[in-house]
Amino acid sequence: MQELQKAQEAELQLKKILTVILDPPAYERLMNVRISNRELYFKVANGLIHLYKKTQRRMTEKELLTVINMNLAASKQPETKIHIRRK
Repeated sequence: MQELQKAQEAELQLKKILTVILDPPAYERLMNVRISNRELYFKVANGLIHLYKKTQRRMTEKELLTVINMNLAASKQPETKIHIRRK
């Protein structure tokens, strides 16, 4: 019970930080990513926090898409090819 409450508080704190870091359309897009892929959401959110610490400026939706695509490309595994041999 306490772990769930701590997780919810941490998520609320993360959302507050993201509202400062991102402009409104970018924040909405990231929340859509959160709904569809939580692992990617956390990776991107952490990356955005580090970028903000370096640049000290808000991210636009276009910049957010670049960060998302970079994370997707890095985590994408090569496709497995299946060869079927018939006798």
